[in-house]
Amino acid sequence: MARSNLPVGLTKGHPTTAIAQKPKPSNRKGKKSARSSFVKSIVREVAGFAPYERRVMELIRNSKVRAGKSFSRSHGSGWGGNGNLGEKITSLVSY
Repeated sequence: MARSNLPVGLTKGHPTTAIAQKPKPSNRKGKKSARSSFVKSIVREVAGFAPYERRVMELIRNSKVRAGKSFSRSHGSGWGGNGNLGEKITSLVSY
């Protein structure tokens, strides 16, 4: 906020110019890099799907999309990490 050189009010104080600060490294936290997404895709190719993921795929193929998404929320979502897993698997399965 700009200073007004007045001793009272919201903008009280000596007028100064704000110094632009460098972004902190912690601001990048959680952002996917190209390398990590590439490695994840390779691991997915090699390792395949977990048993509960295969069951979700089977439910979705048998036109039980709602049951499949519900199952994926309750199984394997550890600390909310795979909350949207049902959406991902639905996009993978062609039914």
